[in-house]
Amino acid sequence: MYLYEEDVRKLIIKLQQEFPGCHLVCEMANSFIIKTLQRKIWRKKFQRDFSLGENAIFNFGIKESRDIEKWNKGIDFLDEWTYFDDKEKKLGWINLFGKIEKFRKTQWIVHYKLN
Repeated sequence: MYLYEEDVRKLIIKLQQEFPGCHLVCEMANSFIIKTLQRKIWRKKFQRDFSLGENAIFNFGIKESRDIEKWNKGIDFLDEWTYFDDKEKKLGWINLFGKIEKFRKTQWIVHYKLN
């Protein structure tokens, strides 16, 4: 999320070329959230609330896990998990956000095979 899309694309394709058949598991951010955090007022608030420097800027996100498959033949989406999948009791009422797709996938884990 801190890199630009082109850099992420190059990295994933390089991994695919260097380690054919490997699995990639990583956290992704939602493109809607990225666009929101790029607005100055939200970016400043995010940086302040999380004690981040001015250069900590989110640049890349996806809408759906399968978006990455379009980057190169042989990138296969296998699975995904969100923070809300476990219905963690400690989250209390925040678990309700898991019922709203846009919030459920604010940040989530994706699993690909790079053939």
